[in-house]
Amino acid sequence: MNNKAIKQLLLIKITLILCLTAQDWPMYTTVKHSFVEIDFNRFIGHAINIGDKTSADWNGELPTISNSSAYNSNEYLYRDALYDDTGDGDYVYPSGSAFAAGMCDLTEFRATYDNTYLYLLIKVRQPPGEFWAGSFVIGIADADTSTGNYYLINGNGSNNTLGPAAEIGTDRKIDYTVFVSSTYKARMWATDSNQIGDGNSSTDDGSLDNMLCSDGSGWEEIELGIPISLINGGLNNKKFSFFVGAGTENQGHVGEVQSYPRPTEWAITGGDPAWWKNLGTDPDVMDCIGANLLNQQADLSNYEPFLLRTNTDESDYNVFNFGVSETTYQIASSKKLIIYFSLPRASKVTINITDLNHNPIGTLLDKKYLTPPVNNSQGDYMYEDLFHYTWNGYDQNDQAVARGVYIVEGIFQSKNDKVISREVIRVW
Repeated sequence: MNNKAIKQLLLIKITLILCLTAQDWPMYTTVKHSFVEIDFNRFIGHAINIGDKTSADWNGELPTISNSSAYNSNEYLYRDALYDDTGDGDYVYPSGSAFAAGMCDLTEFRATYDNTYLYLLIKVRQPPGEFWAGSFVIGIADADTSTGNYYLINGNGSNNTLGPAAEIGTDRKIDYTVFVSSTYKARMWATDSNQIGDGNSSTDDGSLDNMLCSDGSGWEEIELGIPISLINGGLNNKKFSFFVGAGTENQGHVGEVQSYPRPTEWAITGGDPAWWKNLGTDPDVMDCIGANLLNQQADLSNYEPFLLRTNTDESDYNVFNFGVSETTYQIASSKKLIIYFSLPRASKVTINITDLNHNPIGTLLDKKYLTPPVNNSQGDYMYEDLFHYTWNGYDQNDQAVARGVYIVEGIFQSKNDKVISREVIRVW
């Protein structure tokens, strides 16, 4: 076969794949970072009154650091960073006045339980009183089982009883998919795509109505009660991973993120600058818990056709939540800048401060060997699973640095992999 014939065959094959991708194979993204893990053996929960139009019975104190978690007051609590509702990094909010900037910006996620329900509280930044509220898609993965799917139940995009149409794939097996819409309706699906839960919905099949769902103090809060009887094996002595993403809602689905060139009144622009990644639908979730901004954007932008997806090897090396407590740091405030990160495996860690030309300013860690923590204190101090180290704005000669822009660099070296993460800060 000559070169011309080979090229023609390749062109036909590529064209066929693209056509199938556009029409028949939904585009999924593979979420790797945007998860939190809850160990239900670490706290005894308490009852929540869902439907009382207040979240005042959630008593736990949120951690002070963004993208970090805590257990207190018999609750699990996660504080999500503000202003990171950027999806895959290239969408904007709709132009319609009903949509408020921040309506999909997750701020916190809480969980607790009693003998009957698993209770969840989800909050967004949207101010009360706006017309349009968000929606939430939740994936629950039981760390002790391997029966789930490497994706959230999707449905067909038209019948909202079949799935939320969020196009979310994952690198771990999801046992349950939950969708909560802006009108306080909740649905839950098992891995076989059968709906097993329904709450406050006027369109259920009449045999369920077993979930609790309501707004809290305003439309920016959603309280959810999932019957523990729906969770195989219950919660006792078990760990679960949770994916939680916020978007808009449309006809009982996550609102579609369109690949339009500009925002429209009732749609949200999205997609990817690479044209070949826009042949199918895009993942619709715009803000997720459990990861910093760059890792979240990476989770939501790695689209690939569902039938071409491959399960990510569990040994993939990722640094979760490398970040700083603030990107504008004032030395005179006497506060210390906090550099935080978590590790998936034992690594040698180096943390450098440099100027924009990568000239060294100081080194906080120099190839220090760290292992993933098991409820013990490491570093200057530790907040749950996050390592924390502090910098006071002084250089290696113990002199305050000049005002300007600097780079915080983390170098993570495991047995087989090396990852470098950087954050840019302004010192004044």
